[in-house]
Amino acid sequence: MVYFITKRIFWPLIRLFVKELSGLENLPDKKCLYVFNHQSYLDGFLVPMMIAWHKNKKIYTFATTRETFSGAIWSALFNHFGAIRIGGSLDKAFEKFNQGYSLAIAPEGQRSFFDRIEEVHHSGAGVIALKTQCPIVPIYIHTFTFWNRFQLFINFKRNITIRIGKPKIYTAKLTKANAMKTTRQIMKEVAKLERTSNA
Repeated sequence: MVYFITKRIFWPLIRLFVKELSGLENLPDKKCLYVFNHQSYLDGFLVPMMIAWHKNKKIYTFATTRETFSGAIWSALFNHFGAIRIGGSLDKAFEKFNQGYSLAIAPEGQRSFFDRIEEVHHSGAGVIALKTQCPIVPIYIHTFTFWNRFQLFINFKRNITIRIGKPKIYTAKLTKANAMKTTRQIMKEVAKLERTSNA
């Protein structure tokens, strides 16, 4: 209940700074995996709040390892916003998926250093895609000039862009190589959205 109250506060506020939001019609009604690029601290909260607002559903987002954001405050925020702390295991993610929840992940693994999509470091998106055969929804987010890793504070003079691509199902034998290949294929779909978007 608190989660859905939060969405009514957070999303309308952040929406004031979203210059472009397109592709909402591509958000599935059934459970899926949302795959997005990662430029800002904001991304991990922005995606679940957007889904909660437009689809009235809670999703679980992959968070960083336990060591990075520790402490009572961060733990409370992570739990509240449906973040899954992972350290190389996808067990918790599959547990939530099997309970009927959609998932979200940023395969780059960290906030980008430059204003572009960077190298993929993790194959988790591909593993989930091939194991579950669920729809994969690419999302391009431009938050770099709004709040990147080099900024202490948000730059409210800049805007946010969000583009949502069409869902796609990936089929291949689940191997380590295929998982990474699939992850890169998914990120190419995200990159296509980047090239048609300018924030």
